[in-house]
Amino acid sequence: MLDCDKLRPFDVIRFPTEFEGDPDRIPKIFIVANNLVEHEMLQLFKPTSQTKYYDVEPSRLKGVVEYLPGEIDCFPVRTLIDPQSYNFHYAYIRACHRKGEFQYLGRLPDDFREKMNAAVINKPEWRKKNREWFFLWFR
Repeated sequence: MLDCDKLRPFDVIRFPTEFEGDPDRIPKIFIVANNLVEHEMLQLFKPTSQTKYYDVEPSRLKGVVEYLPGEIDCFPVRTLIDPQSYNFHYAYIRACHRKGEFQYLGRLPDDFREKMNAAVINKPEWRKKNREWFFLWFR
């Protein structure tokens, strides 16, 4: 069984899930932002290679972490990471693992925290209370 409690912030993982607009469960890459062991839950960031939303309004790029192709092994194309987080219970992650649908892809460099902090400070659509809440849990 997968030891979810051993996953650490900045680990990069892939498992299937369904977001609004997806026709079905699709394997997606996530970054562990926080491991809430006491709640058996992972708080995850969702990187995206679909950058059009950010590119049409350049000020939005200030509120994300950007990795260019080849900068990080697990991101072969330009990838943006928004500070919006998603919660997944260990039970769901373990079920994906049992089905062979979970992959550990690697780990982001330690400077990711600094880059994400800068993105949150500069995220144009977030208000002060959004930033304060983020910094309460992302340390």
